[in-house]
Order: sequence, then structure tokens, then C-alpha cells
Amino acid sequence: MLLDATFSNGNTAGQTFGPAAINPQLTGAAETYSLGYVVPASILAAPQVMDSVYTLRYTFAHSADQLTLDFSGYGLQAMDDESWGLDNVHVSMVPEPGVAPMLALGMLAVAWGARRRVKTS
Repeated sequence: MLLDATFSNGNTAGQTFGPAAINPQLTGAAETYSLGYVVPASILAAPQVMDSVYTLRYTFAHSADQLTLDFSGYGLQAMDDESWGLDNVHVSMVPEPGVAPMLALGMLAVAWGARRRVKTS
């Protein structure tokens, strides 16, 4: 598991995301109140914009042929009271240091072979 944390836009009890076990609401948010999500008056005394955006980045070793990522939430209230979203997921592969020279050598061999075929044609 890469992340198991709570995030808070307005709960004064705080959130677990951040440097300590309990952090003030919105700790570490890249943006606040920028998405326009409105909490209805039925939940608060008056409608309020209440949202936040967090930028998360993880690097981890993985050697299998396939990768499955599971994004989920648990213990949430109804969608009109509490929800979350995910956007701009980027996954990239970086070869291990020992693999990079072999990969470069293989690419050079393919390029050299293609060049020889073009000259002989």
C-alpha cells in the first residue's frame, strides 16, 4: 500500500495526511477551494465551496510483467456529503541502472543493422 490517509476540507478534527499523525485540515494541499464543489445548505448552515487538490508522487520498484493499481476509499459518507476524485495519473517505467547500458547497446545494434540493410539495398 502506497497511501492510507484521511484528507479534510473542513473537519476541525484534522486529517492524517501530512507530517504528523493528526494535522490541520488542508495540510499539504496544492490548491484549495479551486474546483467549485459546493457543500449544500442541508449539511452546513449555508452552502460553501469546500474542496482541495493534492499532488501525490510515488516511486517504487516493480519487476512483474503487469501492474495493477487500485484506487479506493472506505468509510465515506453519501456522495452528496463526501466524495473524492482522481485525475492526471501518470505511470512511467525507468529501467534499473544495470539494465540501461544493455538497452542502449541493443538499440545501437538494431540501428546499425538497419543502416547496413539500407546501404545494401
